[in-house]
Amino acid sequence: MKRLLVALVLATSLLAFGCTKGDLNTTWQGQVDESFTAKVVSDIAKAEREHLKKLIVDLNSPGGGVLDVIDITRMMHAAEDRGLIIEVHAHGICASGCTFILGAGSKGYRYVTRQTLVLIHPIQTRDFFGPPTCLDFDMAKVGKDTVDGKAVSLLLSWMREEYMRDTGRGKAETTKWLMCGKEQVGDGSLFIKLGLADKVE
Repeated sequence: MKRLLVALVLATSLLAFGCTKGDLNTTWQGQVDESFTAKVVSDIAKAEREHLKKLIVDLNSPGGGVLDVIDITRMMHAAEDRGLIIEVHAHGICASGCTFILGAGSKGYRYVTRQTLVLIHPIQTRDFFGPPTCLDFDMAKVGKDTVDGKAVSLLLSWMREEYMRDTGRGKAETTKWLMCGKEQVGDGSLFIKLGLADKVE
């Protein structure tokens, strides 16, 4: 009886002091917007609340708003800093903002299928009826004294810093990824080449 009580007390103490247990499997899918971000917030909170070791993410997204993406990657890095492993499995399509989310996964735990459609490009805006407009560092320099030019420059700088952090590549190389006319399209192997994923599955 005493041994049973000791075992129960020990188990309770381990949980109270953050002993990890198991994994949480989830899906992040679709346009990166407020509801997508809310799902990320909920999943990270649940994994940490339950003291789980790993959050395993099934990722399939065409991307979305820059500010939502930056917010998500910030939350992912903060959770990793607190000890949560975020394992990401990209498939289907991982384009635009989705590339940052895959890259923000825990190093060594970022997977992609070879058949994943990959697209990396600078900021794009779209009028309701017109084609998308590409905004890059050159355009930001032209409008450097305007509010719009300053905002574009700041967003592009954040994007470049995120790519640099997640890939270990330098400023010159990652700047090219965010220039109009330098867009990159490929399959999952492109993520491996650029350092945004670790393994093809």
